[in-house]
Amino acid sequence: EAKENIPPGWPSDVFAEIESSDKAKQLLDSGKVDLWIDVPDGFTQELAAFDTVNLIAHVSDKHPASNKTRKQFKSLMESFATQVREERMGLADVPLSLFDPINLTFEGKEPEEAIADRRIIAPISGAILVLLAVLTMTGSFYPAIDAIAGEKERGTIETLLIVPCRTQDIVFGKFLAIFGVTLATLAANVISILLTILVSLRYFPDGSADYYLQNIGRGACITLISFIGLSSVASAMSLAVTTASKSVKEAQNTLTPVILLISALAGVALLPGISNDGFVPAVPFTGQIVVSQDALTPPPIEQPLITDDNQISSSWEMTKPIIELAPLLTTILSSIGVTWVLLRGTAAMLTDEDILFR
Repeated sequence: EAKENIPPGWPSDVFAEIESSDKAKQLLDSGKVDLWIDVPDGFTQELAAFDTVNLIAHVSDKHPASNKTRKQFKSLMESFATQVREERMGLADVPLSLFDPINLTFEGKEPEEAIADRRIIAPISGAILVLLAVLTMTGSFYPAIDAIAGEKERGTIETLLIVPCRTQDIVFGKFLAIFGVTLATLAANVISILLTILVSLRYFPDGSADYYLQNIGRGACITLISFIGLSSVASAMSLAVTTASKSVKEAQNTLTPVILLISALAGVALLPGISNDGFVPAVPFTGQIVVSQDALTPPPIEQPLITDDNQISSSWEMTKPIIELAPLLTTILSSIGVTWVLLRGTAAMLTDEDILFR
């Protein structure tokens, strides 16, 4: 009976201790406890005498207890009151069913309580992904500036070019160094955002957090793969732009408008009506965000399908993995193609003396 009164999200443990009034007030004002109850003398005797005892839960003005804490404590006291009531009815030989003449239960599909949260999760995840894309692009700036423009400013570009290897090899080596730093930046940003999301889930309505956590694994994998491709494009683009610059300062000034272009492309993914259909996943920065946003958005609850074998299966589970595969492959192939074109262009600029020594 007591378990039925416990609301969802009940904490794993509740700590309580008996202290003097002064010590209790001190603990309350310091924020070490949430509530303080001054239990009157003769509390047990009044309960045994079938009396009603009035209790006041004191909260601190400096550290007021949250509504969730108040509701949970009230539920705890109601559970205790139910137990006392049942003991009194047992002593009076009154059946427990006296105050429960009707027991109503519902049979059928449960209501979709978290639908409002799922409707807003798509734009929220899209905004986070746009921020992540811009931060990832920014992470490739400084290593790209030093890769070629720094060589020009230090006067070591001539020494680099007389090394007995192909220009494509030099460009590819520079790209790998920038790509590694960009991936490290991506990993740090992902960890930071993920920890923030996990902390934020505790403030979601009851049941919503569990639903999102069940569906975030596959979406996180798709997002990681998509953003590795985005990091590749960002590294190659930064390297190509800085190769055309004659100094570090000029490279910094040139990359500033590039970040605005990247922000615009990333922001296109937030426009209404943009989906991962057609060639949208092939657009750099836009495609990776659209694919990731669709993967991170929790699926709607569909009506179950009854197969010929009388087995119930979800229509989403049967079709969604196939639908997600095509956009993911498109954005991966697009990232590889754009990266290759940018690296080829960088190699061509590196062999052009008019651009290299202007």
